[in-house]
Amino acid sequence: AELSVNGSGSVGPVKLSLLAGYTRLNPVQPGYDPTTDTLGLQGVATLKYRSREIGKGDIQADYKRFSAGYSLRYQSKIENIDRRFVQSLLHEYSNPFVNFDNMPSTFVLPGLKENFDAFSKAVLVQDLRVSCWLTNTVRLSFIVNNLANVEYQSRPGDMRPPTQYLGQLLIPLQ
Repeated sequence: AELSVNGSGSVGPVKLSLLAGYTRLNPVQPGYDPTTDTLGLQGVATLKYRSREIGKGDIQADYKRFSAGYSLRYQSKIENIDRRFVQSLLHEYSNPFVNFDNMPSTFVLPGLKENFDAFSKAVLVQDLRVSCWLTNTVRLSFIVNNLANVEYQSRPGDMRPPTQYLGQLLIPLQ
């Protein structure tokens, strides 16, 4: 199911624009059989790397030569990933004397197994921006991405950037 809202209007001399959306999924693998599925996490019928809920929102206010905007992105936790990220590459060779699943150096991403809950958590990322038109064609902006400095991964091993402060000067080339 998906719901989106898009609108614009004015409050006095301030122009406002809004864009928001929400998606709810049921990412269950059809015909899931835990005895034959050797790729995902054991006993998890959810499709890999899927979130059940995703939401996005953006609002912007414009007044004369100034504008300010705020956006957010929400993603619920990821329930299933490739089993190899939480299981040793040498898992099949484990025996009563050597258990490779207890040796972090034999994993694709050492430490992900122990921190899987931190990886799969729900995430809310916020951004902020302000800008000023210096002339009719030149704009100066200040942007803050990941305002709350949220640590998150979009997939195993892909740490997303921490808070970023950006200055931008837009000068069109003629």
